[in-house]
Amino acid sequence: MAKFTVTPKHSGLTLLAYLREVYEEAPSVKAIKRSIDNKGVTINGRVERFSTYKVRAGEVVELHLKEEKRPPAAAILYEDDALKVIDKPPGALSENPLHRLDKETSGVLVLAKSKEAFEALYLQFKERKAEKLYLAIVDGRVEEDAFQVDNFLGVKKRYSGGTIYGSVAPKLGKRAITRFKCLVKSKEATFLECQPKTGRTHQIRVHLKERGHPVLGDWQYGQTFQCPLRPERHLLHAYKLVLDHPETGERVTFKAPLPKDFLEVQKKLFPRHTFSL
Repeated sequence: MAKFTVTPKHSGLTLLAYLREVYEEAPSVKAIKRSIDNKGVTINGRVERFSTYKVRAGEVVELHLKEEKRPPAAAILYEDDALKVIDKPPGALSENPLHRLDKETSGVLVLAKSKEAFEALYLQFKERKAEKLYLAIVDGRVEEDAFQVDNFLGVKKRYSGGTIYGSVAPKLGKRAITRFKCLVKSKEATFLECQPKTGRTHQIRVHLKERGHPVLGDWQYGQTFQCPLRPERHLLHAYKLVLDHPETGERVTFKAPLPKDFLEVQKKLFPRHTFSL
């Protein structure tokens, strides 16, 4: 860990430019940038995810260079001649034209193995016939037992590490609908089942952030958290996918077990609750 106090000389520099100048031992600029993107930099104790943030005199900047770990291989949940269903581990990219999961999101992902299967599955996702269910642990106590968010989402800000989405006027975005059900609550956090009825980028994460309950560990959409636990990634898991098999037409269900890091936080926050897939 490296710690610096911004001097008047450096006030006004972007965070990336500042760290490039003062931290001579950094292995590379890319390493610094990755640390910023991966929640490895704090300013006055607050995580800063934007490399373009302009530092000010007197601020204390801490840099934690993290070794990048290669995510484990995806487990195969089901496979036949038409499709393969995998359990995507957190940290793995999903380059999948059918549907995708954010890098830190874990869970069920279906892959087509033929052109015919792809077209049949693609149509189901397009027409919203495929049912997707997620589990999330969010910050704070959600008072409602069930609720729905129905609004329009669009780009709010672009930065070198990604894009921030948020609610916008109808003409500027696309309609986004998510249904939520509380499974268990505590004073510090809530365990939710999330059912997106549309498939917008970051949809569940944005809807929860705008309700005042960001997904625990989601530093892209939550700058401060009530919960004292600090998971290394956002705790969002695609646990169930229901669709029609592209060859047989049979309605099939695929489930992915909760990953270890999710289970560990769940047991600490909700020790009396056991979730069964």
